[in-house]
Amino acid sequence: MLPKHYTRIVLAERPKTHITPATFRKETVASDGLRPGPGDVLVRVDWLSLDPAMRGWIKDVPSYIEPVQIGAVMRSSGLGTIIEAGEGCELRPGDIVYGFTGETQEFLDSLLLRPVTFAFRYLRGRTRITT
Repeated sequence: MLPKHYTRIVLAERPKTHITPATFRKETVASDGLRPGPGDVLVRVDWLSLDPAMRGWIKDVPSYIEPVQIGAVMRSSGLGTIIEAGEGCELRPGDIVYGFTGETQEFLDSLLLRPVTFAFRYLRGRTRITT
């Protein structure tokens, strides 16, 4: 069941030197608009990666990937569980997926997720983002 609200971490400002508490902002958002369309899935994020590449993603410089924009959810890899699947989607509720989840508790996606089909299935229900 989808909670009424979810938490996400967004880039608030680009750091001039070191990352500070002002670099990111925690937002609580209503979940009422999160319904998957055709081919989309609604995912509950269970695990996040804190990757050294994230430091480069918040710089506004040319790179192998577009920088995270001010006000956007911070990019992150993660593992999540499908809560709901839209029409025509091959993924099903309960499937565990990985990909660029972003630093958020729930999100919609249609392209960047891959199913986890090996030993990591035991992670279901273990640790979650806490608010």
